[in-house]
Amino acid sequence: MSWELTGAVLRLRNLTPTEKAVAHSLAYHAPKGGSAHPSMALIAREAGLGNRTAAQKVVRRLEAKGIISPTTSKKGGRKNPTRYQFNLGNSIPTDARDSKADRKQQQTDSESAAAAVSQEQMETELMEVWNYYLDAFKREEIISPSARRTGIAILTGLRERYPKVTSEICVAGMKSAIDRALRITKTRPKKEYFSSWFTIFSKFETFFSLWEES
Repeated sequence: MSWELTGAVLRLRNLTPTEKAVAHSLAYHAPKGGSAHPSMALIAREAGLGNRTAAQKVVRRLEAKGIISPTTSKKGGRKNPTRYQFNLGNSIPTDARDSKADRKQQQTDSESAAAAVSQEQMETELMEVWNYYLDAFKREEIISPSARRTGIAILTGLRERYPKVTSEICVAGMKSAIDRALRITKTRPKKEYFSSWFTIFSKFETFFSLWEES
């Protein structure tokens, strides 16, 4: 275990309590200067999560925020755990890295990352999420111009906030938000409005909250 690494994780800002718990679990199992590879089941137990699937979702969010990066294949499995390297030197700032210059550089990096993604790629991501939404809520609709703009805005917002986010994580995050909205409509009939694409995605904060709750 690296005390320096676990200490740096505890000083990270802009993480939810669950994300910090998972990051701490990974850091606890990482040797100094090495990479962490605890099982998702172990991470789930140490972070107080229900199961390994929940742990995987939080690990993806840490990837999206640039806190960790996989250094091996992400196939996973009991005999082939994915190894993760921490990127604390150039990711979300700790309390000691909160200067105006840092924030300005982070904004520049975010804008560059969003601009680097082609419109065609985001359209592909959007249609994958849209089809997932139709399947989840048993609908047959053609995506409207307003629904398209709403989805693209979410994909753009993710890349602006998290420059290192991958296409896979963007799509997985939006699908997770749909899953959470579907559970809400099934368990709380009075909140049927969560079956609307616009309820899920019109506001970035609502979408991200659904993702975190999934």
